[in-house]
Amino acid sequence: MAEPAKTMNLDVVGLCNRMSRFIKEVLTSQSANASVVVKHDLLRMKSFSAAIRKYHEIAVSEYSLDAVETHPTEFELQIPELSEVETVENDAIKDWARLLVIAAKELVNSQSSRLSSGLISHDSKRLLEFMNRLDAFVTNYIETQLPLDTPETVPSRESVKKGATGIG
Repeated sequence: MAEPAKTMNLDVVGLCNRMSRFIKEVLTSQSANASVVVKHDLLRMKSFSAAIRKYHEIAVSEYSLDAVETHPTEFELQIPELSEVETVENDAIKDWARLLVIAAKELVNSQSSRLSSGLISHDSKRLLEFMNRLDAFVTNYIETQLPLDTPETVPSRESVKKGATGIG
């Protein structure tokens, strides 16, 4: 795994941590193993997008923080690498996850990442453009074009591993 990404912005930490969790959820979903996105995974993908959008609303709200005594404080982030995305069978899942990985990397490397909180208008717009593309991909491709009948090429990889399985 690559060196952890770093930010000084509480909102960037919150957004990127959620994005990373959602990427991992999708990469270990049932749908990752086939050329279909099952309805439960589709609902999760939509709820993940809605959660990112809601957190974004908070980040750009009037409630910015003046953290004069604690800024700059660095936070480490574990954003999945693109190589992790390539390990799954489902091309649509890969496309969705790639978009979110790049969005997270754009955000963590943005000017806003150096603030204590909030997003600069250009960084906010950039994130929303990624989210709009992600939602359009779900609506205009996943919901209309899948499942694909690809019996000669799927499966071509080992099954994805189980996600977290509880305590201990």
